[in-house]
Amino acid sequence: MTNSVLSAATVLAEEGHHVVNELPVQPIWFAIVFMVVFIILSFVVASFSGRGVTRSEASPSELSENEQEALAEYAKTRQG
Repeated sequence: MTNSVLSAATVLAEEGHHVVNELPVQPIWFAIVFMVVFIILSFVVASFSGRGVTRSEASPSELSENEQEALAEYAKTRQG
Protein backbone atom coordinates (compact mmCIF):
# COMPACT_ATOMS: atom_id res chain seq x y z
CA MET A 1 0.00 0.00 0.00
CA THR A 2 2.73 2.44 0.97
CA ASN A 3 4.74 1.59 -2.13
CA SER A 4 1.79 2.29 -4.43
CA VAL A 5 1.14 5.67 -2.77
CA LEU A 6 4.82 6.60 -3.04
CA SER A 7 5.02 5.52 -6.65
CA ALA A 8 1.89 7.51 -7.49
CA ALA A 9 3.37 10.58 -5.76
CA THR A 10 6.63 10.09 -7.67
CA VAL A 11 4.79 9.90 -10.99
CA LEU A 12 2.84 13.06 -10.19
CA ALA A 13 6.00 14.86 -9.12
CA GLU A 14 7.80 13.91 -12.32
CA GLU A 15 5.04 15.33 -14.49
CA GLY A 16 5.92 18.83 -13.35
CA HIS A 17 3.82 21.85 -12.49
CA HIS A 18 0.27 21.78 -13.74
CA VAL A 19 -2.05 24.82 -13.75
CA VAL A 20 -5.42 23.75 -12.46
CA ASN A 21 -7.47 26.91 -12.97
CA GLU A 22 -6.56 29.55 -15.49
CA LEU A 23 -8.04 33.01 -15.09
CA PRO A 24 -10.05 34.38 -18.02
CA VAL A 25 -8.10 37.67 -17.90
CA GLN A 26 -4.85 38.92 -16.43
CA PRO A 27 -5.01 39.57 -12.66
CA ILE A 28 -4.43 43.32 -13.06
CA TRP A 29 -7.78 43.61 -14.87
CA PHE A 30 -9.60 42.23 -11.84
CA ALA A 31 -8.09 45.05 -9.77
CA ILE A 32 -8.95 47.68 -12.38
CA VAL A 33 -12.55 46.51 -12.77
CA PHE A 34 -13.16 46.30 -9.02
CA MET A 35 -11.59 49.72 -8.45
CA VAL A 36 -13.84 51.30 -11.10
CA VAL A 37 -16.90 49.59 -9.59
CA PHE A 38 -15.88 50.77 -6.11
CA ILE A 39 -15.46 54.37 -7.31
CA ILE A 40 -18.84 54.31 -9.07
CA LEU A 41 -20.54 52.91 -5.98
CA SER A 42 -18.87 55.52 -3.78
CA PHE A 43 -20.35 58.25 -6.01
CA VAL A 44 -23.76 56.61 -5.71
CA VAL A 45 -23.47 56.54 -1.93
CA ALA A 46 -22.26 60.15 -1.81
CA SER A 47 -25.16 61.28 -3.99
CA PHE A 48 -27.62 60.05 -1.35
CA SER A 49 -25.81 61.91 1.41
CA GLY A 50 -27.67 65.15 2.05
CA ARG A 51 -25.83 66.27 5.17
CA GLY A 52 -25.48 70.02 5.38
CA VAL A 53 -28.07 70.68 2.71
CA THR A 54 -31.10 72.69 3.76
CA ARG A 55 -33.94 72.88 1.29
CA SER A 56 -35.70 76.21 0.88
CA GLU A 57 -39.11 74.51 0.67
CA ALA A 58 -38.65 72.90 4.11
CA SER A 59 -40.20 75.13 6.70
CA PRO A 60 -38.41 75.14 10.08
CA SER A 61 -41.80 75.38 11.83
CA GLU A 62 -42.68 71.87 10.59
CA LEU A 63 -39.60 70.35 12.24
CA SER A 64 -39.53 68.81 15.70
CA GLU A 65 -37.79 70.62 18.58
CA ASN A 66 -34.67 68.49 18.28
CA GLU A 67 -34.44 69.15 14.56
CA GLN A 68 -34.98 72.90 15.04
CA GLU A 69 -32.21 72.98 17.66
CA ALA A 70 -29.87 71.03 15.39
CA LEU A 71 -30.66 73.35 12.47
CA ALA A 72 -30.03 76.45 14.60
CA GLU A 73 -26.76 74.97 15.89
CA TYR A 74 -25.69 74.13 12.36
CA ALA A 75 -26.52 77.67 11.17
CA LYS A 76 -24.31 79.10 13.94
CA THR A 77 -21.35 76.95 12.90
CA ARG A 78 -21.81 77.96 9.24
CA GLN A 79 -21.86 81.68 10.03
CA GLY A 80 -18.73 81.74 12.04
